[in-house]
Amino acid sequence: MKEEIERRDIWLLKEEIFGYWQVKIADSDKHKTAFITATGLFQFKKMPFGLCNAPATFQRLMNKILASILWKRCIVYLDDIIVYARTFEEHLESLEMVFQKLRAANLKLKLEKCSFCKNEVKYLGFKISKDGLKADPFKTQAIRNMVEPNNVRDVKSFIQSALYYRRFMPNFSTIAEPLLKLTRKNMKFLWNSDTQNSFE
Repeated sequence: MKEEIERRDIWLLKEEIFGYWQVKIADSDKHKTAFITATGLFQFKKMPFGLCNAPATFQRLMNKILASILWKRCIVYLDDIIVYARTFEEHLESLEMVFQKLRAANLKLKLEKCSFCKNEVKYLGFKISKDGLKADPFKTQAIRNMVEPNNVRDVKSFIQSALYYRRFMPNFSTIAEPLLKLTRKNMKFLWNSDTQNSFE
């Protein structure tokens, strides 16, 4: 994502599709969604949230629909689409292409969740603009506000959260090493000044 959009004069659109509920389930697979209530036995006609393969199925569908312009004019992650361009005119052209492809697939956008012609947008925990990719301050503040770990599970949770933004932290592996040692098998949990410095 970074390489595609970094350091461009870009116009952005963030779109959200109505999502899973627009994807029809094949007749031969509907029985797999069956559930029973006091009023009877039912099965879904369209893909609901909660099916174990629903995210992968929806991502595959979106990749197929937008294949010819994916990574050239847009990025898609599940029901979020970013349309980007160097100029406003190119952006309008890209928008039209995305709209045509979604229309042809009979997918509808959630208008109130769309942002049109923006110079900056938040996407997947990042702020994207002509200046490139930056960590979303709201998300990084949540990491800064995490309480000091009391056990290995807490340490792992903190490290996993911080890892998402490691590209913005030079020498992350070196800094995190004292914490990483705590997660090793058969390692006694001992919080000391090294782990505290690493955490901070």
